[in-house]
Formats: sequence, C-alpha cells, structure tokens
Amino acid sequence: MTLDATDEVLAENEFNEDPESGNQYMVVDVELTYKGDEPGGAMPMSTVEYVSAGGNTFDGLDDMAVAPNELEQLENLYNGASTSGSVAIQIPTEDAESGVLAVSPDMLADKVFVAVK
Repeated sequence: MTLDATDEVLAENEFNEDPESGNQYMVVDVELTYKGDEPGGAMPMSTVEYVSAGGNTFDGLDDMAVAPNELEQLENLYNGASTSGSVAIQIPTEDAESGVLAVSPDMLADKVFVAVK
C-alpha cells in the first residue's frame, strides 16, 4: 500500500484527474483467490474502501482513476485461481495515516478493518 501515490496514479493514465484540493490518491495492492466450488467459477466481487478517522468512506468509484497495475475483477476464477493488482482511492490528505481499510471478500461478506499505518 502507498498512502500518497498521487504522482504514480496521474502518470498511469492520461484521463486520471488531479485529486480534489486537500486530497491525494492512495494505492492498495490486492491479491484475490477464489475458494468456492461453483462449477462455472465466479468473478471477484471484493471491495476495498478507505474509512477516514472521521468515519467517512472513500471507495474510488467516484473518480474511477486507473491504478498502476490495475486489479482485474472481470475475469472468471475457478477454485484455487488467483488474480492480483492495485486499486486507487482518493482520500483526504489531512488524516491519511489515521484511517483504516474496510475490506470485504465479496458483496455479502462482513468487512474486516485494517489500519493503514
């Protein structure tokens, strides 16, 4: 994870926009492994969100910035298969180190909270 990856995100894609004033891009490296038993496999449906010290949630869906080594979530995985990559999220600079990541392995699973520092 890189808390201030603004330069890297802006360099990755010409359509990535500068973060709003007082914000920066963070990049989170993710590896997903499918452990299900569906015969047709499944697409990863995990989420990674940043929760600020004030309780606000940022998920990267508002900006849709392309991260370096962007995580591919549209491929079908079968039992034991993995995919990895990065997710870019615009977060407040002021308390960047005080937040946590809220990670959910799929849409219906409970979130797990992980400190960023």
